[in-house]
Amino acid sequence: MGSKFKALLRGTLCAMLFASAQAMADNATSDAARSAATLAALSAQSTGDARAQAILAIAQRASGSDLDHAVSTLRTTLMRDPADLNAKMYYGYGLLRLARQYLANKNFMQAAERAKQGFFYVDEAADSAPDDWRLRYQRTRVDAFAPPSTGRCVIALKDTAYLKSNAAVPRDLMPMIDFMRGRAQDVCRQGSSLAGGNPEQASAVAPAPPMTPAEIANVLEPIVKEQR
Repeated sequence: MGSKFKALLRGTLCAMLFASAQAMADNATSDAARSAATLAALSAQSTGDARAQAILAIAQRASGSDLDHAVSTLRTTLMRDPADLNAKMYYGYGLLRLARQYLANKNFMQAAERAKQGFFYVDEAADSAPDDWRLRYQRTRVDAFAPPSTGRCVIALKDTAYLKSNAAVPRDLMPMIDFMRGRAQDVCRQGSSLAGGNPEQASAVAPAPPMTPAEIANVLEPIVKEQR
């Protein structure tokens, strides 16, 4: 009787674990579908707005000529309106994506130059308005997933501490903020353990996850719809 009960218990636990894993997978699929639909709607609503289209292209991880066009558009936007800090943030994002492309093609000099420029614009945008939580959030979205060799995890820890203590930050962003803080802590530990080691290993880091529906609604959408 005891062995039958144990077998039944094991079967029940396996079923519960499978159901939990399936629910997590379903939620991830649902979030991805919602994000894609929202981004498509934002793109349709902003037809004719070059700034908004460029920001959306970079947010959706454009590459190749699409990325070049988006970066060029935001460069023009900043020449016309240097005070547009959100455009400056996404211009920095775009330069960092260009750096990744150059790195993939083993053009290390261009990759290093674009990365340096990208982080400069990201920092200039966030530091120009330190009480703007959206800018601090966007900087964290880059820094928490930057390679240990950049040292950006230290900035991510400071920014996430600010975000967690700021009552203006929507509560539905807290899971991602906690996730980014955990990643930054891990990256800082990796940086310490890899100091003086293999530079390729020290530069390796998992890519940032796609934007969640909460991030699109609370961070990206207000930026795209911002009237300049």
